[in-house]
Amino acid sequence: MLAVGFVSFWEYRVPLSQIVLGLALSAPVALFIGRDAMRRQRRAFFRAQRDAAAEQFRTIFERSPVGIALLDRGGAVVEANAGVGAMLETPSTRVVAAGDPEFAALVAGRVNLYRFERRATRNDGSALWAEITISPVGDGRHGPVAAIAMLQDVTERRAADASLRYAATHDALTALPNRLEFIRRLNAVITGQGGGNYAVLYVDLDGFKAVNDGHGHLFGDHVLAVAAQRIRKATRSGDLVARFHGDEFGLLLAGLERMQLAGAVADRIQEELGTPITFDGRSVVVAPSIGIVTGARGYARAEDVLRDADAAMYEAKSRGGSCSVTFETSGCG
Repeated sequence: MLAVGFVSFWEYRVPLSQIVLGLALSAPVALFIGRDAMRRQRRAFFRAQRDAAAEQFRTIFERSPVGIALLDRGGAVVEANAGVGAMLETPSTRVVAAGDPEFAALVAGRVNLYRFERRATRNDGSALWAEITISPVGDGRHGPVAAIAMLQDVTERRAADASLRYAATHDALTALPNRLEFIRRLNAVITGQGGGNYAVLYVDLDGFKAVNDGHGHLFGDHVLAVAAQRIRKATRSGDLVARFHGDEFGLLLAGLERMQLAGAVADRIQEELGTPITFDGRSVVVAPSIGIVTGARGYARAEDVLRDADAAMYEAKSRGGSCSVTFETSGCG
């Protein structure tokens, strides 16, 4: 037997089968307790992750200089940050119009992104353009928020884009459309007007090179600017006047009831430019040679119209200038 102070295992005479059964029963209980603890740990971990993400989003939402708005399923603003408040006159203003089909498609899950630009009003009353990008938030069924909108002020960018487009289509000196823009709009008229009730005038200023060489480019630029104004004055309000290059201008007279009106416009240009142009105490007269082409010839391309108008203009020059010639006709004035 074992020494005093110790109980002999054999004195209890526990059957081996009971020992085995006890061990078998205790293992699942321990496993269950272990798994439950792991589940609680995972839940606590994900809860902490979710809370951290929510706190991070709240920080970004409140501090971002970009406007952020939370929208409900109808597109109404649920909450907006300070960026929206600084951008818009009324932060609670709807970001999207009621019943907007694109927004409805986003909320329904048919599209993942909705981006557009809209005109709005700043707090100081000035106008701005905002680029709005909207993304869905979940399925929208577990809370009032269905989408998140990011608003960015793109007024300066749009102004820069407009400035570039203007520079690409207009002459810097006279502010008139340039040759490329004239061709674009003439092609649109040719395509849209099967009747050909339009006319093109090609205007060249006689003796301008001598004026430019004799008086300098500053004087020459002034003459061109004034000539552009006077040509514009001789036309109807809907007519297009463009500066092609140098001292050459083009006119597009669309919607003519009578082709004779083209000759009347040419006569008014002759009259306007017959008055001396004065600059820095010096005066010059730059009479025009004008070539005229009518759409009745059935042109298909703007380039062909300008080719013939240019030929008519050179015919006017060859006859002494200061007159107008219609393509394939004779006589000046």
